[in-house]
Amino acid sequence: MSNSAIRDYAAEKRFAAATLDRWLALGQSDREALLALTVRLRCGENQFRDLLDDLSDIATRRGCAIADLFAVLEGRW
Repeated sequence: MSNSAIRDYAAEKRFAAATLDRWLALGQSDREALLALTVRLRCGENQFRDLLDDLSDIATRRGCAIADLFAVLEGRW
């Protein structure tokens, strides 16, 4: 997935520029993992911001990337 897919999703859901900038500032694997989950859950902007905040906090506490959290969860789903 690419930045254009993220931009398209954000435009469709009318995300604010600041929210899109936060998303695009993440590493590639984190951006892609978030896009996959966000599309699957059909998140609006507020839900996305909450998701990003929570996942960022968890990743910081664990000392890993957001995408690493998904790898851990894959085995449990």
